[in-house]
Amino acid sequence: MKYFRYLVIIMMVAAIAGIIYLLIRIQRFTFVKKIKEKNRILGWLMGIPVLAVITVPYAVNSPMAAVVVLIHLLAFMVICDIIGFIANKILKRKKTRYYAGAAAFAITFVFLLIGEICARNVWIKRYEIDTAKNVGEGVYVAALSDSHLGYTMSGKKFAREIEKLQKYSPDALIILGDFVDDDTPREDMETACEALGKLQTRYGVYYVYGNHDRGYSYYRNFNEYDLLIQLRKNGVIILEDKLEYITLDAGDGSEPAVLTLAGRKDRSRNDRKSAVEMMKDADPSSYTIMLDHQPNDYDNEAEAGPDLVLSGHTHGGQMFPVNLIGQALGANDRHYGMERRNNTDFIVTSGIAEWAIPFKTCCVSEILLLHIY
Repeated sequence: MKYFRYLVIIMMVAAIAGIIYLLIRIQRFTFVKKIKEKNRILGWLMGIPVLAVITVPYAVNSPMAAVVVLIHLLAFMVICDIIGFIANKILKRKKTRYYAGAAAFAITFVFLLIGEICARNVWIKRYEIDTAKNVGEGVYVAALSDSHLGYTMSGKKFAREIEKLQKYSPDALIILGDFVDDDTPREDMETACEALGKLQTRYGVYYVYGNHDRGYSYYRNFNEYDLLIQLRKNGVIILEDKLEYITLDAGDGSEPAVLTLAGRKDRSRNDRKSAVEMMKDADPSSYTIMLDHQPNDYDNEAEAGPDLVLSGHTHGGQMFPVNLIGQALGANDRHYGMERRNNTDFIVTSGIAEWAIPFKTCCVSEILLLHIY
């Protein structure tokens, strides 16, 4: 706890230093210089509305998003200042207009605009998975994670994405957790559950909890039981350390195949079964998909031997270079994409939305469409 306090203090000092640096650099813009010549104090204060213009629109809904904007502006400002300093030395050019500062603002705007587009729009990510096991004529499984209903993914927007998914005619849909967040309005939760109930699939909709679904606080206007009731009311099958068997249509009149879903409790629960325990009752001849919100148990899951493990939670790393830092620190076994260990395929989705901030600068929001054949 002592070290955490020190870390908070260091971060606060760094934040204050960063804001002061930005305020000082803003003094170099021509229009601010002219104001400063007439009124020195007013010139210094001009930096505040400049920073407010780019942060307040985000701060209204998410103070964290405003902080992210400032951090990016600070980083790009430092980089542009260094490049500008070197260029002036090489070209032996006098400092006139503050092109480096203008470039920093422009780069920040474009970079975060692209990040917002990538976050707020949803793409279909396809995987073709070939298996020697019997899956009949093949099966199309859609999967999505981390809608965090509320700030950036309202219930109505979620419903629209489910309507778009319908045109792909998935045989089944899997929800990989963090369907709701700590501050999700009840209306958004109910609207999204109703959308799941309207989706027409051959084999149904399946759900595993994420770490946010049960909530870390008590300031949303529904509880875990209300969520469970709405999911079940709309035909969603909830899997908690449970196997679910789906009999696939054979199509050619032969003996039907069986697809097994092994839904795990979230890693935040201390009473969940191990991966090996989950798989001990699974039929080894059946293609088995393990659903685990957090991609943090790959070695044990590879040992247990499901054919495929699906996860979310990481948001694909969400922000550059946070994704690289998290990967280097081993925060998760994988932050995005597909890999194979032993005889098990692992896929981590970036999720259909994002958490707390409306940007994705190292990936896009997505729904998975898996063709297993």
